[in-house]
Amino acid sequence: SRQSGKTTTIAAYFAWYMCFHSDRNLAILANKQTTAFEIVGKVIDVFKGLPFFLKPGIINAGAGGMKLDNGCMLTSQATTKTAQIGFTIHVLYADEFAHIQKSIARHFWRSVYPTLASSNISQCIICSTPHGQGNLFYQLWDAAMKGKSSFYPIRVDYWQVPGHDEKWCEQMKKDFGEEFFAQEFELQFNV
Repeated sequence: SRQSGKTTTIAAYFAWYMCFHSDRNLAILANKQTTAFEIVGKVIDVFKGLPFFLKPGIINAGAGGMKLDNGCMLTSQATTKTAQIGFTIHVLYADEFAHIQKSIARHFWRSVYPTLASSNISQCIICSTPHGQGNLFYQLWDAAMKGKSSFYPIRVDYWQVPGHDEKWCEQMKKDFGEEFFAQEFELQFNV
């Protein structure tokens, strides 16, 4: 659900991965470039907060990504039909995947998934709140839930977030509307 700390968790994972691996490519793709840049910023913030002895040297870092002296590289961009095509990816994070335009999502998936699937060490993390059932995210989620794919589904409900109790829920439904709450916090695909 929204505001459950998933982006911060991904940022910490990416910083860890870049510190303790070498010669790996990581990519962050989001439905908007500004979102991708924001996530890279979180990775850089986590990385900067680590003790000196834990982290490799930074060759360069900016809104679009970072490169370390251990050969790890992080890139980011908005999801397009051909995002990351021809680029070896060891860890891909696709943020708000259900909100990528339908006309782009399938082309993107067709261009990037074969690269991921060809490697035994590649990982793909797809994250999103629901956006109906007529999109690729729903199809991937549904297949994972039914055990028809190799993806491992993880669901984080609003009530698992500290402070999001029944009182909070009732107030949010009043303020936000039951339909919006059902999609964004109760993770309902049929809204």
